[in-house]
Amino acid sequence: MNSRPAAKRNGRQAGTPGQPIHAKETMAQITFADPGVDRFQLHDRLGRELVRRGHRVEALLVDRAALTFWRAQGTNCHGLAAEIADPMQAPIAELAAHECARRGLPAGSPGHGREKRRVERRLARLLPAMVRWLSVNAPDLLLLHGSRTAERRLLHFVGRELGQRVLWTGDGLLPHTMQVDERGLDADAATAHRDPFDYRQTPTQPELLDAALAHLFADSQPSALSRREIQ
Repeated sequence: MNSRPAAKRNGRQAGTPGQPIHAKETMAQITFADPGVDRFQLHDRLGRELVRRGHRVEALLVDRAALTFWRAQGTNCHGLAAEIADPMQAPIAELAAHECARRGLPAGSPGHGREKRRVERRLARLLPAMVRWLSVNAPDLLLLHGSRTAERRLLHFVGRELGQRVLWTGDGLLPHTMQVDERGLDADAATAHRDPFDYRQTPTQPELLDAALAHLFADSQPSALSRREIQ
């Protein structure tokens, strides 16, 4: 997982409904990595807009139920099947420990050891398929959204090892805002690893803060974007 194979993408057919409006040739290949069913509308809207701009969009799933759902919506998607376990040199144990903590089973708690071993086996069985798919398809951007599950963390690791750009998005710290970071979300984000001194000249946005707090205290929601019916 140290080199990225060259891949020519110009001329590929767009992977979701809609025709590019700016060019006939594909500008970039963007992969939604393990998108959650609960955020279908967000991914669907984003995917349609990207395709309209000439990009190829596809989804890469690690769960069979999620794969069935996304296929039913007409999304161009691919599923990763578990194979013979091969941890390679991926930080499987570390990712499994993070997953246990995320699920409320920190080290030393009842059931932690059993759950950690189960997650390690699952990741080791998914890893060969991840490496092969990402090596062959070589997306220009691997987009992950929401919870930092063990599977998404592993996709992040493999993509970076193959020299691919990885981008995380998720709910923002203020109401109705969104985080965008190449490293992760919340405490994993790059901004969380900077010294406060780095922000000494960062311009403030009081209007954004006021608007976000007003929405929060008024318990209001912004106008929703158009949504398509789920199949």
